[in-house]
Amino acid sequence: MRGQTSMITIAIAIVMIVFIMIFLLTSSLVPQQSQTLKSEYRNLYAHNMLLSMLRMETRCGSISDVLKGAYFGGGKCDSMPFLEARLPGYINSVLYATGNTEYEWFFEATPKDFQGSVLGFGNPAVKDSMEKWDARTMITWEDYQLDVKIYIRTK
Repeated sequence: MRGQTSMITIAIAIVMIVFIMIFLLTSSLVPQQSQTLKSEYRNLYAHNMLLSMLRMETRCGSISDVLKGAYFGGGKCDSMPFLEARLPGYINSVLYATGNTEYEWFFEATPKDFQGSVLGFGNPAVKDSMEKWDARTMITWEDYQLDVKIYIRTK
Protein backbone atom coordinates (compact mmCIF):
# COMPACT_ATOMS: atom_id res chain seq x y z
CA MET A 1 0.00 0.00 0.00
CA ARG A 2 2.90 2.34 0.74
CA GLY A 3 4.41 1.72 -2.70
CA GLN A 4 1.19 2.64 -4.46
CA THR A 5 0.88 5.90 -2.53
CA SER A 6 4.46 6.82 -3.34
CA MET A 7 3.90 6.10 -7.04
CA ILE A 8 0.73 8.24 -7.12
CA THR A 9 2.55 11.08 -5.34
CA ILE A 10 5.41 10.93 -7.85
CA ALA A 11 2.94 10.87 -10.77
CA ILE A 12 1.06 13.91 -9.40
CA ALA A 13 4.37 15.77 -8.90
CA ILE A 14 5.45 15.00 -12.49
CA VAL A 15 2.07 16.19 -13.87
CA MET A 16 2.31 19.41 -11.83
CA ILE A 17 5.87 20.05 -13.05
CA VAL A 18 4.75 19.51 -16.66
CA PHE A 19 1.84 21.97 -16.22
CA ILE A 20 4.13 24.55 -14.61
CA MET A 21 6.63 24.19 -17.48
CA ILE A 22 3.85 24.61 -20.07
CA PHE A 23 2.57 27.69 -18.24
CA LEU A 24 6.03 29.27 -18.05
CA LEU A 25 6.72 28.48 -21.69
CA THR A 26 3.45 29.95 -22.97
CA SER A 27 3.66 33.05 -20.77
CA SER A 28 7.26 33.76 -21.78
CA LEU A 29 6.43 33.74 -25.49
CA VAL A 30 5.20 37.27 -26.10
CA PRO A 31 2.97 37.43 -29.16
CA GLN A 32 4.01 40.04 -31.70
CA GLN A 33 1.70 43.02 -31.89
CA SER A 34 -0.37 42.92 -34.99
CA GLN A 35 0.20 45.66 -37.53
CA THR A 36 -3.45 46.70 -37.22
CA LEU A 37 -3.16 47.23 -33.48
CA LYS A 38 0.03 49.28 -33.88
CA SER A 39 -1.60 51.34 -36.63
CA GLU A 40 -4.69 52.01 -34.49
CA TYR A 41 -2.50 53.11 -31.58
CA ARG A 42 -0.52 55.52 -33.75
CA ASN A 43 -3.70 56.89 -35.32
CA LEU A 44 -5.19 57.50 -31.88
CA TYR A 45 -1.92 59.08 -30.74
CA ALA A 46 -1.93 61.48 -33.70
CA HIS A 47 -5.55 62.53 -33.06
CA ASN A 48 -4.97 63.06 -29.35
CA MET A 49 -1.81 65.02 -30.06
CA LEU A 50 -3.57 67.30 -32.54
CA LEU A 51 -6.43 68.02 -30.15
CA SER A 52 -4.02 68.59 -27.28
CA MET A 53 -1.96 70.98 -29.39
CA LEU A 54 -5.00 73.00 -30.45
CA ARG A 55 -6.17 73.32 -26.84
CA MET A 56 -2.74 74.13 -25.41
CA GLU A 57 -2.75 77.51 -23.69
CA THR A 58 -0.02 80.00 -24.51
CA ARG A 59 0.49 83.62 -23.59
CA CYS A 60 -1.44 84.49 -26.78
CA GLY A 61 -4.39 82.20 -26.06
CA SER A 62 -4.85 78.62 -27.23
CA ILE A 63 -3.07 77.41 -30.37
CA SER A 64 -6.44 77.29 -32.16
CA ASP A 65 -7.00 80.96 -31.25
CA VAL A 66 -3.54 81.82 -32.55
CA LEU A 67 -4.32 80.02 -35.83
CA LYS A 68 -7.59 81.91 -36.12
CA GLY A 69 -5.70 85.14 -35.50
CA ALA A 70 -3.19 84.26 -38.23
CA TYR A 71 -5.95 83.80 -40.80
CA PHE A 72 -8.72 86.12 -39.68
CA GLY A 73 -6.95 88.67 -37.47
CA GLY A 74 -7.95 89.79 -34.00
CA GLY A 75 -5.55 87.62 -32.00
CA LYS A 76 -3.93 88.65 -28.73
CA CYS A 77 -0.45 88.59 -30.30
CA ASP A 78 1.03 88.92 -33.74
CA SER A 79 0.10 85.37 -34.70
CA MET A 80 2.45 84.49 -37.57
CA PRO A 81 5.77 85.24 -35.83
CA PHE A 82 4.44 83.57 -32.70
CA LEU A 83 3.54 80.39 -34.61
CA GLU A 84 6.85 80.29 -36.46
CA ALA A 85 8.85 80.75 -33.27
CA ARG A 86 6.85 78.72 -30.76
CA LEU A 87 4.81 75.96 -32.44
CA PRO A 88 7.75 73.63 -33.20
CA GLY A 89 8.89 73.87 -29.59
CA TYR A 90 5.40 73.09 -28.30
CA ILE A 91 5.01 70.04 -30.54
CA ASN A 92 8.47 68.74 -29.63
CA SER A 93 7.73 69.21 -25.93
CA VAL A 94 4.54 67.15 -26.27
CA LEU A 95 6.44 64.40 -28.08
CA TYR A 96 9.22 64.37 -25.46
CA ALA A 97 6.74 64.45 -22.59
CA THR A 98 4.99 61.35 -23.94
CA GLY A 99 8.30 59.57 -24.47
CA ASN A 100 8.07 59.52 -28.26
CA THR A 101 11.37 61.10 -29.20
CA GLU A 102 11.68 58.96 -32.34
CA TYR A 103 8.81 60.70 -34.16
CA GLU A 104 9.08 63.30 -36.91
CA TRP A 105 6.11 65.57 -37.59
CA PHE A 106 4.58 68.10 -39.96
CA PHE A 107 1.79 70.50 -38.90
CA GLU A 108 -0.37 72.05 -41.62
CA ALA A 109 -3.25 74.53 -41.68
CA THR A 110 -5.18 74.91 -44.95
CA PRO A 111 -8.02 77.37 -45.62
CA LYS A 112 -11.15 75.70 -46.92
CA ASP A 113 -13.46 77.66 -49.23
CA PHE A 114 -11.69 81.01 -48.74
CA GLN A 115 -8.51 82.68 -49.96
CA GLY A 116 -5.43 82.20 -47.84
CA SER A 117 -2.06 80.56 -47.84
CA VAL A 118 -1.25 77.14 -46.46
CA LEU A 119 0.76 77.25 -43.24
CA GLY A 120 3.18 74.41 -42.62
CA PHE A 121 5.60 73.76 -39.77
CA GLY A 122 8.03 70.91 -39.22
CA ASN A 123 9.50 68.46 -41.71
CA PRO A 124 7.49 68.54 -45.01
CA ALA A 125 8.97 65.18 -46.04
CA VAL A 126 6.76 63.54 -43.40
CA LYS A 127 3.64 64.48 -45.40
CA ASP A 128 4.90 62.65 -48.50
CA SER A 129 6.05 59.56 -46.63
CA MET A 130 4.24 56.27 -47.20
CA GLU A 131 4.70 55.22 -43.57
CA LYS A 132 3.01 58.18 -41.89
CA TRP A 133 -0.16 58.50 -39.89
CA ASP A 134 -2.18 61.66 -39.65
CA ALA A 135 -5.00 63.43 -37.91
CA ARG A 136 -7.16 66.32 -39.03
CA THR A 137 -9.83 68.57 -37.64
CA MET A 138 -11.64 71.72 -38.65
CA ILE A 139 -11.50 75.08 -36.91
CA THR A 140 -14.48 77.25 -37.76
CA TRP A 141 -14.92 81.00 -37.54
CA GLU A 142 -18.22 82.45 -38.74
CA ASP A 143 -18.73 80.81 -42.16
CA TYR A 144 -15.07 79.96 -42.73
CA GLN A 145 -13.33 76.67 -42.06
CA LEU A 146 -9.69 75.99 -41.48
CA ASP A 147 -8.50 72.42 -42.07
CA VAL A 148 -5.76 71.61 -39.54
CA LYS A 149 -3.66 68.44 -39.94
CA ILE A 150 -0.71 66.82 -38.29
CA TYR A 151 1.40 64.13 -39.92
CA ILE A 152 3.66 61.88 -37.84
CA ARG A 153 6.15 59.12 -38.71
CA THR A 154 8.99 57.33 -37.03
CA LYS A 155 12.52 58.48 -37.82
